[in-house]
Amino acid sequence: MPGVDVLFIDTSVLCNLLRVPGRCERAEEMQELFYEHVNNNVNFVLPITSIIETGNFIQQCTGDRYAAANRFRMALEAAAESSPPWVIHRMNWDEEFITALIAGDSTGSTLVHHFTNKLLGAGDLSILIERDLFAASRAVGSVEIWTIDEKLDSYRRA
Repeated sequence: MPGVDVLFIDTSVLCNLLRVPGRCERAEEMQELFYEHVNNNVNFVLPITSIIETGNFIQQCTGDRYAAANRFRMALEAAAESSPPWVIHRMNWDEEFITALIAGDSTGSTLVHHFTNKLLGAGDLSILIERDLFAASRAVGSVEIWTIDEKLDSYRRA
């Protein structure tokens, strides 16, 4: 992703970066890409959806939950400090957010259309909304979603 300034990390990538048991089949690849992005001065945002979903996957995993939970805690602490490469995005769960969710945000299709056609779920749509709100509120260049989910990846760029 050359020329990217900010990446919103999707659950699919975060689980690999944190090596969540049962959800980290591409961990080495994601680690290498993470450091490549860091070396290219890319900043990262942990969307609320990714935090919640990854936390749930850790709680439900059958592997070493303690180690995964500690890696998760350290990632959250790093993001909370908002020191490079991490950026905090303050977001409101309000009428604007809910309205954007129902409308399907910038996808061109409504939430109902996405659900009935098995396109994107509420979590993916929420990440898109958070990304778009971030891009609209900051003077930054390219803001994208870093995901290995093919459906979400088709909406990667803001």
